[in-house]
Amino acid sequence: MPKKEFIQYLDEYVEHLNIKPKFQTCVESTFSYSGVMKWNVKSRNLTWGKIEIYVSDFLILATVENNEGYIPNMIGIENFKGEIIHSSDYRSGEKYKDKKLLVVGSGNSGMEIAFDLSNYESQTSFFVRSPIHVLTKEMVYTTMLLKYLPISLVDTVITKCAKFKFGNLEELGIPQP
Repeated sequence: MPKKEFIQYLDEYVEHLNIKPKFQTCVESTFSYSGVMKWNVKSRNLTWGKIEIYVSDFLILATVENNEGYIPNMIGIENFKGEIIHSSDYRSGEKYKDKKLLVVGSGNSGMEIAFDLSNYESQTSFFVRSPIHVLTKEMVYTTMLLKYLPISLVDTVITKCAKFKFGNLEELGIPQP
């Protein structure tokens, strides 16, 4: 997809869902109180220095900043003898031919990496926290063409197409979101 069309798509997506991005803001901490199913995000507005608190049901951490990947410190990571890389350092599946791999996350990068690895006959497994939609590139493009229809209708159509194309993936341990 040409860059100009992709930016237009993002602009329309933000407008359609009434998303209000916050710029010049630095997250200082996140916390949740025991028994309360809400996240609190303490941030500082870098323009005025004012502290702001946001409360939400979900917290999403994007671990790449300015194209520099971040691998969190995990218990036992120091004992792992294999290679650990962030998606921002991934170049090609060629060096992983015929190897066993684990891709953590099913976002665009994770899916593209897993697809590339499949072209090099690697034994790739996925780790994801929640159910994912399995779609072909053509199905994703179709959703963009249907942008003037209600989201619920588009989701229904694409879900039916995916079920027709791939069958019942729940039998393989991939539940429908």
